[in-house]
Amino acid sequence: MAHDKIIGGAFIAIGAFVGAVFLLSLFNSEPEEIFFPLAFQVVLAICALQVASGIALLRKVAWARHVATPTAVLSVLQFPLGTPVGLYYFWYLWKLETKKT
Repeated sequence: MAHDKIIGGAFIAIGAFVGAVFLLSLFNSEPEEIFFPLAFQVVLAICALQVASGIALLRKVAWARHVATPTAVLSVLQFPLGTPVGLYYFWYLWKLETKKT
């Protein structure tokens, strides 16, 4: 399906972009300017989850939708880039579920 490829590629792109921005901001700031190191770790973990979900969707592994659903929930919170991708995933998932019935 083309939707899996689009969503998978978007998850990878957003996860890599946001992760790179956070890593660059971490390396380009003074040690006393870095605040909330736990927040950096959480954001990088979300980015890693997005990349893993995107790869799983592209490879069409069996557990891809189980990982992509929570990833889409977290992506909706990443305004403005992640919100349309998360909503697109939920639309696609809803469309698949209604086809089954």
